[in-house]
Amino acid sequence: MRNAIFLFLLIFSTGFGVKIYAENDSAKPYLNLSGYISDASTGEMLIGATVYITELSDGGATNVYGYYSIRLDAGEYQLTYSYMGYESQKHQISLRNDTTLNIKLIPQDLNLNEVVVTGESFTEQISRAQMGVARLDIKNIRQIPAFMGEVDVIKALQLLPGVQATSEGGSGFSVRGGSPDQNLILLDEALVYNPSHLMGFFSVFNNDAVKGVELFKGDIPAEYGGRLSSVVDVRMNEGNSQRVSGQGG
Repeated sequence: MRNAIFLFLLIFSTGFGVKIYAENDSAKPYLNLSGYISDASTGEMLIGATVYITELSDGGATNVYGYYSIRLDAGEYQLTYSYMGYESQKHQISLRNDTTLNIKLIPQDLNLNEVVVTGESFTEQISRAQMGVARLDIKNIRQIPAFMGEVDVIKALQLLPGVQATSEGGSGFSVRGGSPDQNLILLDEALVYNPSHLMGFFSVFNNDAVKGVELFKGDIPAEYGGRLSSVVDVRMNEGNSQRVSGQGG
């Protein structure tokens, strides 16, 4: 009888120990490796830069803000940071806790061989064509004659097909018969409630800080919501954090 009781306790204690070990192993925490990848000369964040982990044959990429975040086990890793047109960088790290590693990639000059482009008839069926989109960069906008010599993003849009100014010399506009309040105007994804100033003659956008603008006159992507007429998406320059410059005139 005593032998039977001893055998039962031995089996029970062994099974309990295995269960605790398995639970502790499954609850093993991950560590976070994150940071920003930018241009070493201008400080501009690089979108889509890759982070490759040699030991795992895996990795990740930066988002639209140049930020990456990877969950890893503790250990030694060799990381390769790369981006098209830039020199790759290799880093050996010993990951013991959450780590932030910001990388600055150096631009690389590439000498390419001659490329010959020949045209052929396009026979494949287009699955989806994005219609009603106009894209302007600031270089093209500055070449357009300006009212009182002041370059204006909104007035440049008024010259596009399907866009009409609501008043002579004003910065208000309507698209394809809609009203001005049916236009969605964004500045780096932020909603602009009042896009004009000085009694409506000028828009609020500083052309020296603008990188480019997109106007969606139809087939508006779902991410912009449900405005009836159009979406104006204005993007700002990121600037150069390494050098100070200015201009006048």
